[in-house]
Amino acid sequence: MHVMVLGLRGFPDVQGGVERHAEQLYPLLARLGCEVEVLVRSPHHPPGKPLHWNGVRFRRLWSPRANGFEALIHSILATLYATARRPDVLHIHAVGPALLAPLARMLGLRVVVTHHGADYDREKWGRLARWVLRTGERWGMGFAHERIVISEVIRRHVAARYGRDSVVIPNGVHIPPSPGSAGALCRFALAPGRYVLQVSRLVPEKRQLDLIHAFAEARIADWKLVLVGGIAQPDAYAREVIALAECTPGVVLTGF
Repeated sequence: MHVMVLGLRGFPDVQGGVERHAEQLYPLLARLGCEVEVLVRSPHHPPGKPLHWNGVRFRRLWSPRANGFEALIHSILATLYATARRPDVLHIHAVGPALLAPLARMLGLRVVVTHHGADYDREKWGRLARWVLRTGERWGMGFAHERIVISEVIRRHVAARYGRDSVVIPNGVHIPPSPGSAGALCRFALAPGRYVLQVSRLVPEKRQLDLIHAFAEARIADWKLVLVGGIAQPDAYAREVIALAECTPGVVLTGF
């Protein structure tokens, strides 16, 4: 079975929840005998990066590196590419790229959409972007041959709003073994068991500013606040987080 994938930046080692999900999932499908072809975005899969990894083949397609346009333009190009290649299944991730589900069906493709969450609730999006994302959810759930959701909450939402059944497949990861040394802690001057840890992108809905302010007000002696993660593209919020972290004692930014 030839499974083609769109709706993510790329993997491995590309920041993002969908990207991490795909990094875990598709090598397992490849081991089951599927031919997996992932359509990745050019800014996140530069020339020289391998085009094969753990049984997965990557197809690098151009996309602009610009919020609001990168995913949409790449999804359009990817759908047209999929039409030419005729996979057995086109697997679309997230409600934004799911905007292309009707076109994919019209062009004769078999479509599966995974709904990862209500992206239109993220604070970074304006009114037009929220409308586009809501439309993507509606079209993705309405036009996909099959729907996957990552939680029971999303399953109930899809059933109530769109009258569609979906299959719940929770996210999963392989748990790596605990490291045998404290090298990472030493690198950032951290003491075991004496730090607060957040791992996420630097985006408003993750509330890093609130966390930094709370940590400063708590005045916990000899503890540190560690923010692990970065940003795909610098923006005003991320710059504000970085500036506040740098002037707040005990806050450590590790980057991605």
